[in-house]
Amino acid sequence: MSINNSTNDNQKAADFFLERVRTASAENGIVIKHRYTSTESQLRPARDIAKTISIIDEFNNDNGRETITCLLAGFEELCRKNKIEYPEDLRELISSTLVKELLTNAQTFSKHNHNLEKTLRQCVSLTIYQGTDFCSALDEEEFECLRFPFGIDDREGRGHELLYPFRQAALYRPANPRKFLKNAVDIFHKIMSDDRYALLRDKPNYVVEAAIYHFNNLEKHLEKIISEKTLITPKKLSLGEIAGNSGLPYLPHLLNEEDELLIEIMDHASEIDIDDYPCDYN
Repeated sequence: MSINNSTNDNQKAADFFLERVRTASAENGIVIKHRYTSTESQLRPARDIAKTISIIDEFNNDNGRETITCLLAGFEELCRKNKIEYPEDLRELISSTLVKELLTNAQTFSKHNHNLEKTLRQCVSLTIYQGTDFCSALDEEEFECLRFPFGIDDREGRGHELLYPFRQAALYRPANPRKFLKNAVDIFHKIMSDDRYALLRDKPNYVVEAAIYHFNNLEKHLEKIISEKTLITPKKLSLGEIAGNSGLPYLPHLLNEEDELLIEIMDHASEIDIDDYPCDYN
């Protein structure tokens, strides 16, 4: 057997093992704690390999190595939770595959490739549970309503900054992001067909935000939007007006194509807002 054939076979074996563990976790509903319970001896293989793998040149430092260690140790803990023995002969290939998947996820869900280092850390759990499978959700017809009116066609430009429903699912619901989005789609269609919220039908971005962030107090949130007349969206606002009149949780409502000034604030608002609305879909 040639060296190339042997390498290909080993890579197939590593890919098969990754898929096997992830499938078992999904079927059994197994999740791991945010801070892994691995012992120091269990962490050592991950730490050793982390010293030899670099994700990107600018992340080849202690922070980068710690991120890789968390990734590798987290996946190994998932194996233990599923009672699946980790194949030592494939450790390096499995590790390098996980790191490549992490980079793909971070590049997909980063904001306009802004602050990639932060997104690498945020995508560790998604990579452990999903590999790169969730990246395809961006183009799936099932979630079309969550993209309107923000759009994702311009992957190299504005699209990255306006993917907040998918970013929230990826970063905060990594064990089952599609289930979270499917629930949001169901909520979206229920609101759009409810005559009580007819005023929202030409403002689907309000409905998307409600489905993503406010599903635990949905009716109260929608009634508040309508009663406060926040449906009237100003074309331009100063930072002082935004801070004084709107409040961070509602900044996504104010975004339009000309108001690029608000994009970073919108993303910041969505990140700090998510913890106020716990989800049961992990």
